[in-house]
Amino acid sequence: MRPSLRRLVGWVKKGSLLHRALRLERSEFVIPDPNAAYPCHAVYLGEPVSRTQLEDLYRAKSPSTRHFPVSNLRAELSAARAGFPVVIVEINQWLAPLLPPGALTVEPWISQRTDLTGARYRRRRRGIENGFGRLVRKHGYRYRLTQAESDVEEFYRLQYWPHAAARWGVQAAVRSIGQLKRAVRRGFLLQVWLGDRWTSGIVFQRVGGDALYLVALGMDPSCLETWQRGTLEACCYFTFQWALANGIRTVEFGGSLPHLQDGVFHHKTLWAAEPCRDPWHHTTLAFYLNAEHGIPGALAQQLVWRDGQLVTIAEILSRPTTPREPWWLREPSPEEGH
Repeated sequence: MRPSLRRLVGWVKKGSLLHRALRLERSEFVIPDPNAAYPCHAVYLGEPVSRTQLEDLYRAKSPSTRHFPVSNLRAELSAARAGFPVVIVEINQWLAPLLPPGALTVEPWISQRTDLTGARYRRRRRGIENGFGRLVRKHGYRYRLTQAESDVEEFYRLQYWPHAAARWGVQAAVRSIGQLKRAVRRGFLLQVWLGDRWTSGIVFQRVGGDALYLVALGMDPSCLETWQRGTLEACCYFTFQWALANGIRTVEFGGSLPHLQDGVFHHKTLWAAEPCRDPWHHTTLAFYLNAEHGIPGALAQQLVWRDGQLVTIAEILSRPTTPREPWWLREPSPEEGH
């Protein structure tokens, strides 16, 4: 989907889902902090789209939940801020202007994109070759592009669905076979082979003349225990090779959780992917913090927007006196590949 169309559809989506904000949820939970004498007590107020994911990231314990109408949001927020050091609000972006000032904000999911003509990729190219490329060459992987519906069906049934279920369980957001077929008609399925065995695959849709959008990634279940051998890395490595040879400028990797402990987010940065806003998601996360009570380490690693860049809550609370380079532009070692 072209970026302009995605923004338009996202705007319409926010309106169509506005009814979900009429009845919100209040969850009270505890965030452990090994560096503090006591755990941090927090409150979540929202739809909730991301509560479960936040609890997993923060290792939160024993949530208690009740519901309330959106008309009571300001009162609920005021009471929560008076009694708790951390209050997280998740609200439809159309309603976000109703929130009081003072929050740190970010979308529940952000997008990550590699510009193959940009400085970030030029700095990371050596690391990609020395890390991922060396792993691919060591095991002798090769690739083939296909648009055959039979290949897409086999990929969906034997690699994409099993891999998503094994990786994410009940939280897996799996695309339909129809979505994959439509994407391949405008793009391709890249198959990774080891000898005569098809081990993994990745579906990209071509957007315009110079961009690829990742739609699905999968791996043969028999490779799950040995995925460190580069089975999945080969998908992205060969995609970059093909893209560079065919005039592709950007590779859109899709959504990630904006948190330093999210392995997917970190892994994409190793492919020179830079974070950017995704207009598709309809809610905003707002963090109201009382730093005097201390912020747990897991929450301090949450990423939020500041002056158009993603930075950690810890960086904001440290109040640096001089501008700092965004954390995701700080280079790993040249040999870092995974």
